[in-house]
Amino acid sequence: MIILRKTSWFYLFTLAGTISAPVLGAQWTAASGVSPRVTYSDNVCLAADDEQGEVIALVDSNLRVSAVGSRASFDIGASLEVNSLSDSKLEDLGCASSGIGNRQQFAPRLNAKANAEIFEDWLYVDVAANVGQNEISPFLTGGGDSLNRTGNTNTYSRYSISPYISRRFSDVATLRLRYTTDDETNTEDVAIADSSEESVVFNLDGIEGAASFSWGLQANYEDIEFEETDIQSAGNSELSSVRINLGYQLNRDWQINGYYGQEDNDFVSFSDEIDGDLWDVGVRWTPNARTIVDLGYGDRFFGATPRLSISHEYRRSTFSADYSRDLTYDRNIRSSSSGPLDPVTGLPIDVGGNSSSLTASPILDERFSLGYSYMFRRATLRIDASHSAQTRTQDQGDQSFQAYSISINRNLSRSVTFDGSIRFFKNESTSGQNVLGNDTELLTVGLGLRRPLNASMDLSLNYLYSEQRADVPLNEYDENRVTLSIQIRL
Repeated sequence: MIILRKTSWFYLFTLAGTISAPVLGAQWTAASGVSPRVTYSDNVCLAADDEQGEVIALVDSNLRVSAVGSRASFDIGASLEVNSLSDSKLEDLGCASSGIGNRQQFAPRLNAKANAEIFEDWLYVDVAANVGQNEISPFLTGGGDSLNRTGNTNTYSRYSISPYISRRFSDVATLRLRYTTDDETNTEDVAIADSSEESVVFNLDGIEGAASFSWGLQANYEDIEFEETDIQSAGNSELSSVRINLGYQLNRDWQINGYYGQEDNDFVSFSDEIDGDLWDVGVRWTPNARTIVDLGYGDRFFGATPRLSISHEYRRSTFSADYSRDLTYDRNIRSSSSGPLDPVTGLPIDVGGNSSSLTASPILDERFSLGYSYMFRRATLRIDASHSAQTRTQDQGDQSFQAYSISINRNLSRSVTFDGSIRFFKNESTSGQNVLGNDTELLTVGLGLRRPLNASMDLSLNYLYSEQRADVPLNEYDENRVTLSIQIRL
């Protein structure tokens, strides 16, 4: 299959064309805002020694637009942050660059999705666009910071178009055939490879709930191409599989499920075993509408594939836990976000879990994640945790990434809100070549107060302490930051 190279303008025009006609007369909602800020840092260079203090000016603007029509809908959240830290100013302060990427003074973010029904009950299309930032190397300093003081921050743009056919054949079966083309570009493509993906997914399933016995046929094909960078070679991977899915509903609460199939893959691997049989057997427990438990055990060419998924909602609390061992790519991990969505911008709040190796081959990702939130009468508590053990199939290099977060939001009075958070990140390279740094541990503590000035304006004061420890002393630093900001809703 030939990879189709497309520019971001192509996807933006496709997004506009897909939704323009069907959403005429739809219900629209829109919100926008701007937030000027002043930040003082006592270690603007994130240096291990010779710390320099500096005042930084920032402006963050945001826009949220959504529409829902009878045959189409879309939702767009976007923001742009600009800061006053010029390259010349950082040079005057003696800030040392990581030597990987080019520093930028702006941080764009975009989360857009749209869907439309092209032909009634037959042809549909999904379009998505995401722009955000991630760290070039999780083992160096400054990568998770939009100020990008060390050149260790990358801005990615990812766009996808996915037309699909969905059809129901009486009370016998449903057919879905989906084609997706997905492009990702990176500003720091000297280290992070631009990539393209084409995929086809075929599903033929029995009508859900029509009988105790359920069945389905599934076929998947992925073709992913990575361009060459200064630190890794170009690469191409093809993953394909065919399988039959079976299930039996024992009663209202319990279901037995499983699948068996074959996969045929082609990618650069340290091992000769890259395809073969795949199977899985599991159970699904749904004691009520608020609780779902899925667990199973299977096997693929790389070994055992146990899985666990738990979600539970009860009055004021929500809980989720997931464990899996599966193949993925660094492009998927780096552009993911496990955090909640900001209710104003619609953009994800990063709570970690998107650090990754750099490789053009698949990654075996053994991942556990947990999320819990509880709403008190005047406060909300949230806990997040993730542990990802990643093995590059290309050279069997192992790296692990851990992220833990506790945050609380509390109304101190009718007009004052308190925010607090503690986050801990641990990155380890246990084996294999790691050219972009060594093991690191980062602890951050954040405190904030927010007070409305009027119906459209809030005043915030925030404090952030960061402490990083590393095997290489040059990658260690301590920083105290104080930020005063005004949020204006337009």
